[in-house]
Amino acid sequence: MKGNQVIQQTDYYPYGLPMATSTGAAVNRYKYSGKEFDTRGGLDFYDFDACLQFPTTGLFSRPDPKAWDYPGYNPYLYCAANPINNVIKVQNQ
Repeated sequence: MKGNQVIQQTDYYPYGLPMATSTGAAVNRYKYSGKEFDTRGGLDFYDFDACLQFPTTGLFSRPDPKAWDYPGYNPYLYCAANPINNVIKVQNQ
C-alpha cells in the first residue's frame, strides 16, 4: 500500500492464472507461490525451477525430476499436484 491506496491486488484461479479483476500487475512480477509470472510470447507460465507450469491448464512442461521419490504419483504432478503447500518458499531477492 502507498498511504491508504492499494497499488496491486492479484486474485487467482486455482492453478495461478491471475483473474481479470486483478490490478497493478506490473508493480510486483512475483505472483502465485512467489514465482514470476512470465508472459513472453503469450505463453503465460510460472518457472518452478524444476519445470514450467501453465496456469491456464494446471499442467507442467515435463515430468517432475523428483518423481522417482514418489512412486504412487503421476510423474507430471509436480509437488504432488499441490505446489502451494509442497514447494519450498524462497524469499524473493
